[in-house]
Amino acid sequence: MSFQKAEKKKSWLRLGIAAPSGGGKTYTSLRIATGIANKIGSKIAVIDSEKGSASLYADKFEFDVLELDNPYTVDKYVDAIKSAEKAGYKMLLVDSMSHAWKNILEEIELLTKTKYKGNSYRAWSEGTPMYESLVDAMLSFKGHIIMTSRSKTEYAQEKDQNGKTIINKIGLGVQNRADFEYECTMFLEGTHDHYFTFSKDRTGKYQDQVILKPDEKFGEALVEWLNGGVEIKETLQDVLGNIENEIGRLMTDEANKPKIGSAIKEAGCTTKISEIKDIEIAKAVLKKLKGGI
Repeated sequence: MSFQKAEKKKSWLRLGIAAPSGGGKTYTSLRIATGIANKIGSKIAVIDSEKGSASLYADKFEFDVLELDNPYTVDKYVDAIKSAEKAGYKMLLVDSMSHAWKNILEEIELLTKTKYKGNSYRAWSEGTPMYESLVDAMLSFKGHIIMTSRSKTEYAQEKDQNGKTIINKIGLGVQNRADFEYECTMFLEGTHDHYFTFSKDRTGKYQDQVILKPDEKFGEALVEWLNGGVEIKETLQDVLGNIENEIGRLMTDEANKPKIGSAIKEAGCTTKISEIKDIEIAKAVLKKLKGGI
């Protein structure tokens, strides 16, 4: 065991965005995602639990959507995230996480009342792993991901520049676990009038700044920062995992099933996929499967 000189590595974005109702979290997320997708040459996948709110902007942005239905269980979110990765998307928007968090709280309340006879502390012994499985699915996604959350909304009386009393809608606290932002590369908190504050920023360029309506250029700038490091070496297990995903995709078409084995042999593989020891052979198999069989 020894220490080595630290190096900044290329990485995937984990961006959290929170805003009150009407704060523009979906629209803003789609703008940022579009900038990222254009920069990296990927399509955008959207997991929508907001009753089709993302699709209201389908005339302004190009993306594919999977609309979740109630109950918004963690399993549904995890399956949707895995499906996006399996389909090859490198830009994923989860809108929003608050529904999953609410479902977890409801599960905890039920467990507290039934299985644990009023002991909420013991009920969380089941709730915490549920939440952690959701976070793990998002953090392990092999692509850039934006995760939105709702903010609790309250109203405040304020004075405008002319001294007139006005009512402003403000966001007070994110409807998600309190420590969620620690999982993110960057976390933005928005207001009803579309100003966003950087409450966390690992780029070091925006910390504590306020920005009006982050857009596609902001997404492009994030990619440039994320790419400003040494390449992360792809491991044999990474390639084998991608092969499994590609085989799963091809297996959905009955006509492909008898061709898969032949394609693998043509790529120079004479053993089972799970027993491949050479990363170059694994890459050749993956290239053959992606190139058409």
